[in-house]
Amino acid sequence: MAEISVALAASHTPGLTGWFDKAPEADRNTVLAAYAEIHDAVVESRTDVLLIIGNDHVANAPVSDYADFTFGLADRHSGPDEWFKPWLRVPDYEVPGRPDVADALFQSVKDSGPLMRAVRENLRYDDNLSVPVTMADLVSTGVAVVPVLQNCTVPPVPDERACYALGQALGEAIRTRLPDGLRVGLLGSGGLSHEPGGPRYLEIDEKFDRWWLDLLAEGDHDRILAEATFERMEEAGSGGTAELLSWVVVMGAIGPRPCRSLGYAAVDQWRCGVGAVRWDLSVPPPTRRTDDLEMALDHFDPLLRTNDLVQDLKWDRDLRARFETSEREVLDAYPLTAEERTAISNRDFRALFDLGLHPYLLSQLARLIHGTGEKAGTSEAATALIRSLLGDRYGAYMAERGE
Repeated sequence: MAEISVALAASHTPGLTGWFDKAPEADRNTVLAAYAEIHDAVVESRTDVLLIIGNDHVANAPVSDYADFTFGLADRHSGPDEWFKPWLRVPDYEVPGRPDVADALFQSVKDSGPLMRAVRENLRYDDNLSVPVTMADLVSTGVAVVPVLQNCTVPPVPDERACYALGQALGEAIRTRLPDGLRVGLLGSGGLSHEPGGPRYLEIDEKFDRWWLDLLAEGDHDRILAEATFERMEEAGSGGTAELLSWVVVMGAIGPRPCRSLGYAAVDQWRCGVGAVRWDLSVPPPTRRTDDLEMALDHFDPLLRTNDLVQDLKWDRDLRARFETSEREVLDAYPLTAEERTAISNRDFRALFDLGLHPYLLSQLARLIHGTGEKAGTSEAATALIRSLLGDRYGAYMAERGE
């Protein structure tokens, strides 16, 4: 299987290239050191492909027909786009793409909830790609790039939980759908606090920025999702701070892990709080013990619409037949959250357990997917369910049972 080789995030404000020298020397040195570490991390991790997730800045589609995530499938990605050159002031660049990887990931997540598109032509890149490519000197690394441009500003914006769920789906797709041995890096591009074009255009919410970085350092993703909401980001700077949702996508892909700040600078002339982090992938994400899972009814949420879906599937033979041949159409008929759709599409029974699917219905969904028809009577459904619930502990658990 492929693996995630490095996980990073950094700000991409045009001030870092267009008017970098307006900042005090100490702040310039902080940013240069942070991006130098990003460059070194990509090289030392032996990354083959780097996913760069960043705000699209309404550059690639009309706001009346706007995707939530756009995957760049070009053979090569070049920029910056002509419109952005006067204030980015970076040399023209070209980096190799990996359309095979981009398409495999797109196909894996396209039905997960948010509106997805894939584009084979070169996209219009502004600071979202141009700043990290330039500041981290990615051209010299030779690493292939897969851009994933994100809707952070056109309502309804996929919120922190939808973005985290997408990250989980991407992480699963990287590990299970890409070639063995491929090393895939992740870079969230955007933030910190800023309000482009708004009344607080000249303001930086330094208190929010430092709170965000401290929160990430702790590695408690449940707390991050509960407190660092899209609404809280908007309060810190409307239309800009929510670029941190790209960082949330990265967090979803790697699971709860601590990270280290690579530095922070609040420079009014840059019009944006600037920071960068690197997550510690050597620390495995926490796993739930089997005794934690036994109190399944503590998780039950009767309002979770997947409960209704599974009951309908049990009772309606025709609906089951349609689910087997046109799963997406069946899911579209139910008001499922993005997290529910992602979990169902990825056969992630653990996620459905955590979301509140009744334990009876959880096991019945596993049987509907893995144990009906010719597979009836086999242990495939039970194995898939237990493997998903226990995660990394599955092997040890089965060994303890002598199986």
